[in-house]
Amino acid sequence: MVNLRPLNKTIKLVLSQLDRLPPSASPAWVSVFDISPEMAQQMLNMLEKQQIIQRTSESICLHPQSPVVIGFDLGGTKVKGRLASLDGRELVQVEQPTRKGDEQSALQQMAQLARSMLKQAGIPPQRLQQVAIGIPGAIDKLGNVNLSPNLRLPSQLPALFALTDTLHCPVTFENDVNLAALGEYHQGHGQNSDSLVFIAFGTGVGMGIIVQGNIICGHAGMAGEISLLPLSATPYEDARVSVGGIFEDRVSSQAIRQRYQGGGTEVIDIFRHAEKGDVQAIAVLENTARIAALGVASAVSMLNPQWLILGGGIGTRPAFYQQIQHFVRQLLPVPVQITGSALGDDAGVIGAVYLAHQRCLTAISYHDVEGQPA
Repeated sequence: MVNLRPLNKTIKLVLSQLDRLPPSASPAWVSVFDISPEMAQQMLNMLEKQQIIQRTSESICLHPQSPVVIGFDLGGTKVKGRLASLDGRELVQVEQPTRKGDEQSALQQMAQLARSMLKQAGIPPQRLQQVAIGIPGAIDKLGNVNLSPNLRLPSQLPALFALTDTLHCPVTFENDVNLAALGEYHQGHGQNSDSLVFIAFGTGVGMGIIVQGNIICGHAGMAGEISLLPLSATPYEDARVSVGGIFEDRVSSQAIRQRYQGGGTEVIDIFRHAEKGDVQAIAVLENTARIAALGVASAVSMLNPQWLILGGGIGTRPAFYQQIQHFVRQLLPVPVQITGSALGDDAGVIGAVYLAHQRCLTAISYHDVEGQPA
């Protein structure tokens, strides 16, 4: 049997260039993908047998029954989803307010959205082969949720995603900021870089770490939980009463609101007031940026990434991340490229679709040329 595990990346490249390829393992294939003619032919046979591609005498394309994947970005206020084909085409996208209720509410909502997207695209549920979901919490290797202060979720996440009472597909859960970092690494500022750190400032604060294309999760899935940094004049006292983490308590949207006239103004309006010259609004945002820069500088000094990307509803605002750039330069001599997210609010769902693609391609590459598990 031929083990095709190393072909994961090659399969992805092949599927992204189907319209440019001849239907046989010609010298063009060999030169583009740097594999032997024998291996190219084996891969073509395997993809055809698994109904991933179909070939005619003149062309090669995705098989009409080829798998599709879905990525979700589940937040405390909204959920975004995208249905995509294996060649990277986006077929359907959705966005809804996050359903609140018991710990199953959000999962049930995404199952309904998945069925709705498949129906809208005219795709039978059987073709959905992988779902990836970013959640606002820390998840360990066994699917246990160790931290989720802003959304009720089951303590143990399922391994299968229910499409009907009898039909299920594999599901992968990952921290939402980790997926935003993954999206930014592959489709945003991080392309062709060796490392990237993504810090999201918004309702809460979180951090994702990418090194050589891999998410750094930590032993219990809590690597990057920057919200827990004890950055405070009285950290031991503050830790006893903190819910989301000491650092988060000082830089979250709620903290900004409280600093401005007692908390009755939305953060987006505070930014608008600052743009119009409101002295108090300007001072509140500058003070928050100074505190936020301490966390950013801590990440830079510990991880030394090539890129540090700021995201989230607050972090993507130039008025905020430009101040952080300014303050971090005062704190550190370490060179780093700091900027706002190139993907904005879509970074998380783009990362989720990317992860779903990777998991689906890995499952495909785990089969030998006879269609048996390797």
